[in-house]
Amino acid sequence: QDAINAQPAAAAAYPDVVGLMRRVHDRLDEAPVLLDIPQDDGTTRAFMLQRRDVQALAGGALADPTNVGLVLALYSELDRGEYVIMTALIQRFMDIRETIDFRAMPLAMDRASGITEERLALFNAQLPQSPIGAFLNAPMPQLLPVLTELDLGDDFRTQLSGETPVLLLTGTLDSRTYIEGQAEAVQGLSDVTQITIHNAGHNLFMLSPDIQNAMHAFMQDEAVADSDIWLDAPDFLANPFGR
Repeated sequence: QDAINAQPAAAAAYPDVVGLMRRVHDRLDEAPVLLDIPQDDGTTRAFMLQRRDVQALAGGALADPTNVGLVLALYSELDRGEYVIMTALIQRFMDIRETIDFRAMPLAMDRASGITEERLALFNAQLPQSPIGAFLNAPMPQLLPVLTELDLGDDFRTQLSGETPVLLLTGTLDSRTYIEGQAEAVQGLSDVTQITIHNAGHNLFMLSPDIQNAMHAFMQDEAVADSDIWLDAPDFLANPFGR
């Protein structure tokens, strides 16, 4: 919201993003919407749009700020009772089938990594306040009751420690790996070089030659010139659907 407020037109259009999201979610809780989704063969398939579907799409998109305009436009349209963008996103990103399947490798990795009881309690405590709900890292922790034989245990999840040089690239608008989570992950490491990349999100490596130059210098065991790299802020009114 602070980043949106820095752009007057966006601030006027979206003065309360979390309030907008909660309003849409509450409406879908009260009355899910049956949509007809066009298929490649010219037919349509019925899809019952619920809160969780919108949260899942938003959770995936918000990793990078370049997608925020689309997410905002989606919620604004849903708030008006319109479903053009939602239908297009379902066509592109959701496989409408009766069965649920997973890719073996990422599923096994997520389930093996697991979560401590303390972290799970924190997750559940924060869940009611989160506009994305439980979907930022789905299918975990939803799948904790299954494939328990893959879990590596809490010894695997202990705090890292070591003296190996580490380059930490921090995007200030990363909605997948939060700044606080980064700091916690490396607090046991003694040789961390952190570069804060302002206005960057999660997938930041190719956003600027300055980032690549810093990575190159670090790998060559040379001094990294900048502790801050500034990128242009995304246009929060940008919407590829033009609505």
